[in-house]
Amino acid sequence: MGIIGAGIAGEVAAFFLLKDAHRVCLYDPGERRAQASWNSSGVVGSFGARAGFGAHGNLLSEALPCALAFYEGFDHSSILKTPLHTHGSPQDEKFLRRFSHLRPSSFSFPGLQSFWETGLLVDMRAFMGEIKCRNSLSPLCTRVKEYITSWEQVDDRHDAVLYAPGALRHLMALDDLASRPRQGSLLVWEGDFFRQSFHHDFYGLGSISYRKEHGKLMVGAQNGAGMTSLGHLGKALDLYDRLAPLCPEGPLPPFAKAKMISGVRELGVGRRAALNDLGRGLYSMSGLYKNGLTLAPFLAKKLVDSINIKRKGQGP
Repeated sequence: MGIIGAGIAGEVAAFFLLKDAHRVCLYDPGERRAQASWNSSGVVGSFGARAGFGAHGNLLSEALPCALAFYEGFDHSSILKTPLHTHGSPQDEKFLRRFSHLRPSSFSFPGLQSFWETGLLVDMRAFMGEIKCRNSLSPLCTRVKEYITSWEQVDDRHDAVLYAPGALRHLMALDDLASRPRQGSLLVWEGDFFRQSFHHDFYGLGSISYRKEHGKLMVGAQNGAGMTSLGHLGKALDLYDRLAPLCPEGPLPPFAKAKMISGVRELGVGRRAALNDLGRGLYSMSGLYKNGLTLAPFLAKKLVDSINIKRKGQGP
């Protein structure tokens, strides 16, 4: 199996394939091409999705137990189990429809209603380093530092090929096809700022995450709110000014001391995540967007099941 792209989706797919005794070859020109994975906010949760609330809600509610079980098997110094708090307007029907089934939060903000669920905060650099090392230790795994610029470049080298979301988005852009990339930036501070870890989403605005054990504070926009342009200093400052008064744990550090990390993620068609069987042994993952950590293990298991079913159908 050839896997194009060694971000979260590619490495997790490789992990499940290797566990099932498949040979895997990972193609990636280096860590710089996986910035969305190595520098994401690292949240694993349902994001308010639940069964019966559309295809995306059904998918996320089914994927979350798989994700929680998967991350249990990794270094717990890089993974924190913690409440994830979400705050929004009680007049916003979409917000209530997505989150009102969760438990009411003890945090109180004027004009906002709050809910919470238990989820995970993942130190992405530590986790990506660990899963990359685990995969590389397998005798069934090889890595090729190669920049893939066309669909035909590796198709004849393997029985099957998976295009991870970042690689898929890039190839679609090269071919001038209809891709839907979402660009944005994340503000990051490193240091000991608060007494405990926390994660707060302000629906339609942005999020504030702090990992005390990792000494990392992150502020980012939600969907298209706030920082919609790569490295846009003015929009980053505007988001900081709007979120800083809402931080329930205390004042944020000065904006001038933050590091801005920018990148592009593939949004997918209708924002619906999927494992796509393209035929002739070709697969792709698309639309993981901000739910990459939650969806990657579930879609990787579906990939393994699909390959095994096809192999059984071919016979000896």
